[in-house]
Amino acid sequence: MVRDERQGIKDQKEKFDAEITTLKELVQELFTKKDELREEYFKAKLDYELEHEEVKHSEWISNQKLRLAEKEENRKKRIEEKIQSLKDRSNPYQKEVDTCDHLIAYCNKLKVVHGLINPAHEDIAQNVTQKPAAPKE
Repeated sequence: MVRDERQGIKDQKEKFDAEITTLKELVQELFTKKDELREEYFKAKLDYELEHEEVKHSEWISNQKLRLAEKEENRKKRIEEKIQSLKDRSNPYQKEVDTCDHLIAYCNKLKVVHGLINPAHEDIAQNVTQKPAAPKE
């Protein structure tokens, strides 16, 4: 009887050992599959991140290109405005020029009155007192 019980326990132990070995193999297979899935996941994640970085870089390049084009356009616009403002600006010495013209006309008038200029040269003196034509651009 004791022998039969011992034999039954041995049979159960062998049965459990075989089941444990099978389960260990199954667990090992699952760990291997888990490692493969993890590797696939991280590879896919890396591919996604690389693609995402490439897209972000392309967007940054296009934004920089647009920004530089806008900057260049604004620069040209400022240059044109500056040139136009310089063209529109009056002569800062216009009062002095007007005073000189007036004094030249007055001196020529005095020369004619006092007879210091010939009547033939009087036309020349009047032409000198007239303002010259604006230079053509």
